[in-house]
Amino acid sequence: MTVKITTGFVGREQALTELFATTFTTSEGPDEGALIADLVRDLLAETPTKDIRVFCAEDEGLVIGAAIFTRLTYSHDPH
Repeated sequence: MTVKITTGFVGREQALTELFATTFTTSEGPDEGALIADLVRDLLAETPTKDIRVFCAEDEGLVIGAAIFTRLTYSHDPH
């Protein structure tokens, strides 16, 4: 196994959504899996490019792990 770490998510949206859905369904149950899948789908579709970073672990072209980071903002914080 040779794991490759990549950045970005364009073209991998479905694979990422399925990865998180499967992972959370297995560990927390189908309701949580569906909830997390919706969250991932929304983050990838609606977060401005400058506010999201995605790191994927791939093995032979398959996404086997991922981390999604987004900017955290507070409505009361002027920064």
